[in-house]
Amino acid sequence: MRPQLSFQGGEELLGLRGLPSGLPGVAGAVGKCPDDHTPPESLALALAIRVKPPRPLGKSYRGPDTFLMTRDTPAAALETASAEDLRKLMSSVRYALWDFDGPICRLFAGLAASQVAREFIDLLKEGKQDEQLDLLPMTERLSKDPHAMLVTVARRHPNSDRIVKLEEWLTGREIAAAHSAFRTPHAKEVIQAWGNLGVQLAVSTNNSARAAARYLAAEGLDCFFPHIYGRTHDLSLMKPHPHTLLLALDAMGADPSETLMLGDASTDYTAAQAADVPFLAYADTFHKVEEFHQKGVEPSRIVRSLKDVRDVLSSQN
Repeated sequence: MRPQLSFQGGEELLGLRGLPSGLPGVAGAVGKCPDDHTPPESLALALAIRVKPPRPLGKSYRGPDTFLMTRDTPAAALETASAEDLRKLMSSVRYALWDFDGPICRLFAGLAASQVAREFIDLLKEGKQDEQLDLLPMTERLSKDPHAMLVTVARRHPNSDRIVKLEEWLTGREIAAAHSAFRTPHAKEVIQAWGNLGVQLAVSTNNSARAAARYLAAEGLDCFFPHIYGRTHDLSLMKPHPHTLLLALDAMGADPSETLMLGDASTDYTAAQAADVPFLAYADTFHKVEEFHQKGVEPSRIVRSLKDVRDVLSSQN
């Protein structure tokens, strides 16, 4: 029997509305996928045409999980978790909370975030010129980050009807981007390994829950995630607020001390602290390693590649 799906995104708690019917359920216990699991036919084309895009040159890496180091890179700043650190951290994990964009996939790999940001600005241009600048100052428009733009508008005008419209528009763009998202190296293996160990999984994301569900279904991973919690119209509940983490903990009946949050942003870390959940940082660039160090995350709680996590979990099977 397919488990009850707790799924939050947009303005209400939803089932997998908008996805193709007949998606496969769980075989056996939650966290176990059938061996012959294949994505529904209507999603096969999206899988078949998914192409790995070129990596952006503005980042600190060339290729997935590969650092671009220079002679000026301080060795201490690259200190991360050892295999023994990870074994100790994950030995008692019974529940795992995943951020979506980053640890599971790069959502805007095929549909550039900068393009979505330009479209966001075009949407603002529907108003009067002075009203546009009031909603989003010119300096904020240069960020090319649609999430940052949306949050900025919401902070300046928390009760504006336009916020709902902009959030729904961004949700649509995220769902479209899910078809061409680039999978994070080794994420699928980690998800499957945790599932085989009986660890219950949930998604806690600032993206649309419907976009996360779309991607997970296309990848054949939806059966591992009966709980998906994402952004709502109330943007004040986005991480670093622990709202989505607390919802997931409650849905799974999880003890925070037996739970691990896997995230790639400082907002994930702050939310995990607020929910009393141990945190593991996924930092695939030098800049992210440095950022987590500055935030106070112990090196023993930082990994540069999910391969390190996969290897430890494989030894536990």
